Amino acid sequence: MAVLRINFLSRYLGRQVDFNAIVPSWTLKRASEEKYEDIYDTSLRYKVLILLHGFSGDCNDYLNFTSITRYAED
Repeated sequence: MAVLRINFLSRYLGRQVDFNAIVPSWTLKRASEEKYEDIYDTSLRYKVLILLHGFSGDCNDYLNFTSITRYAED
């Protein structure tokens, strides 16, 4: 699993914005047993879940206080 931490200037919010993207990836064991084409099918569209935090906190709350990374890996 890869966690991408991105910071960009939002034109609509008029400020810098941080967000995290959790991208499932294969394990070393799986990569050694299967071909890349069998793991990632480029013809498929993958499901995306967008989680927005509320008034307080930041984009790291879901990484630190939930099991979202474990769910993404499964």
